[in-house]
Amino acid sequence: MRDKETILNELRSVENHLSPENLCCDGEAPRSWVIKEGRRLNTLKAKLIQELGYEPGYKELYNL
Repeated sequence: MRDKETILNELRSVENHLSPENLCCDGEAPRSWVIKEGRRLNTLKAKLIQELGYEPGYKELYNL
């Protein structure tokens, strides 16, 4: 099993890629790609949360 900080770093990256600006490439990405990529990223996020054993809060995820 990977350490907690590694999983949290990967979750941060996924959350960043899921932001509307990044996911839609500022409106330039085709809708079909955005839907497919969103599903892929949300699936990865769910797997990471399962691996971690809980869903981290905003403060923990972003070290606040």
